[in-house]
Amino acid sequence: MDDKKLVKDFMVEIELPRDWDKDFMELIPRQRDELEDMLTNGTIDFYSLSLDRSKLWMLMNGESKDVVMDIISDMAMSQFFKVDIHSLMFTRSQNQITATFSLN
Repeated sequence: MDDKKLVKDFMVEIELPRDWDKDFMELIPRQRDELEDMLTNGTIDFYSLSLDRSKLWMLMNGESKDVVMDIISDMAMSQFFKVDIHSLMFTRSQNQITATFSLN
């Protein structure tokens, strides 16, 4: 049997505070850097912030909800987050569609 761990997709919904105080605002650059690093290393496939800045969504890759929650708990702004993690059956995106080339 293969020792590789099964990586699953999780949709993470994070509720952000309505009122952003100084402590919260000071963490934004560090949090943005963490998210960019997670994009680069494949921990997340995307993240989106709602227009009113009250919600953040991320498609995360992990072995389990507990592992995903551990990653989120280590994030700079985690003490301000209300987190809901959803296990996904599958994910399909435009980025997964490959172009068909014709040699004619």
